[in-house]
Amino acid sequence: MSAFEQGQHASAPQAVYIHIPFCTNKCFYCDFNSYVLKDQPVMDYLRALEREMEQTVQLHPPGTIKTIFVGGGTPTVLTPSEMDYFLKSVRTYFPNWAEDIEFSMEANPGTTDLEKLAVMKEGGVNRVSFGVQAFQNQLLSGIGRIHNTDDVYRSLENAQKVGLNNLSIDLMFGLPNQTVDMLDESVTKALELGLPHYSIYSLKVEENTLFHTLFQKNQLPLPHEDDELQMYQLLMDRMKAAGYMQYEISNFAKPGYESRHNMTYWRNEPYYGLGAGAHGYAAGLRHINIKGVNAYNEAAMQRLA
Repeated sequence: MSAFEQGQHASAPQAVYIHIPFCTNKCFYCDFNSYVLKDQPVMDYLRALEREMEQTVQLHPPGTIKTIFVGGGTPTVLTPSEMDYFLKSVRTYFPNWAEDIEFSMEANPGTTDLEKLAVMKEGGVNRVSFGVQAFQNQLLSGIGRIHNTDDVYRSLENAQKVGLNNLSIDLMFGLPNQTVDMLDESVTKALELGLPHYSIYSLKVEENTLFHTLFQKNQLPLPHEDDELQMYQLLMDRMKAAGYMQYEISNFAKPGYESRHNMTYWRNEPYYGLGAGAHGYAAGLRHINIKGVNAYNEAAMQRLA
């Protein structure tokens, strides 16, 4: 191997981000590149994703893959057979996994069952992050979530039944009609689960969302900024007291359970970005993919033709 080839191999991305842009519905605060699942060409998308993987590894051969993160959208809206197809594609084009690979997938409570979780585990997923957001059903319906707190407990229990124990949940604060006491209750219920990792984000009202439209009309009952500050201080204090290290602005983990994939971004290390609207960073260049599902599908197939 030449010195140039050795240098190229050393700088080959060791992290992979893959975007599944489908959701059961669009949450009121969401400005991510996501689309309601109904009538979407899901298998065409998964085939296009496979073609992009094929072309990407031809251009930038991978080294040993240390982390994979599948985000969305809600990747777990895939059926078990679609999930199996997708995970086999990942293994085909990124076959060289580190022994201690961190393979994360985002999930929505209510979109996973034992069969699907078993397919995920069999396909190599070993870390699942559930978008819980709050433990009050009225807050959940008020932000457009389709699940309730019963779904949360059932989803976590099913994940553990199939052997998925490296679990995380997302919570949010600063939500419409949310009080400091409500957040305190959510943190209490979250900590009772004893999970190794928690992500707790502040609501940001983004353009092109229902919440932005309501905000413009002065119809979005957000907490006062003093209450929001109190919420953030409360969650930092409570997580620290419970033994969780705040290793990023919004992320808390037991020692050794920090998201290694997230650290790739913070350290400005290269990573593959695959799927509609995905960002990637390879060979010193950053790129962003076409966002629309059909436009992405067509582009992926044409490029390889």
